[in-house]
Amino acid sequence: MKYGAKGIFKDDWLTQALLYYQIIDEGLYQELAQRFSDRRYLFDVLVENKYLTADDIAEFVESALKIKRVDLDKVEIDPALLKMFSEDLCRKYLFVPIEINGNEIYVASFSPSNLTAEQEIENITGKYVKTYFAFRNQIEQAISAYYSPDKLIDSLVGKSAKRSTVRVSR
Repeated sequence: MKYGAKGIFKDDWLTQALLYYQIIDEGLYQELAQRFSDRRYLFDVLVENKYLTADDIAEFVESALKIKRVDLDKVEIDPALLKMFSEDLCRKYLFVPIEINGNEIYVASFSPSNLTAEQEIENITGKYVKTYFAFRNQIEQAISAYYSPDKLIDSLVGKSAKRSTVRVSR
């Protein structure tokens, strides 16, 4: 394959685009794929190792790929829309529906070029899919908030309790 070994990271769409537009080169990609073969997403590897910021990647997706970004922290998701889809489907394709308008359904997705996901959403809704890019952690949090609110609350409380634990030295 010309641009990287397909399938090493789950966000292959992003890998291919970054290589194609020469945001990263083949050598860096091969190095990262080897060093971080246990990681699932190139996005995380690039951000955590400070090769790019999350905002850099979002800006790249918007400018080069012409896919607008949506900040799910600023969007109120209608629970009725989520009822149309199973939690498993939303997690499988990393998307959440954000709006229906006429014959279109707008979805936030971490894999905005996934045609299989788009076809499945169209089959379920009978609507044309308009896809926006959103960060995976926001999508996962939105899915958890709707489908598993008790688990999300427990997880947030647990993280907060860990952060606020003060160790007393004796």
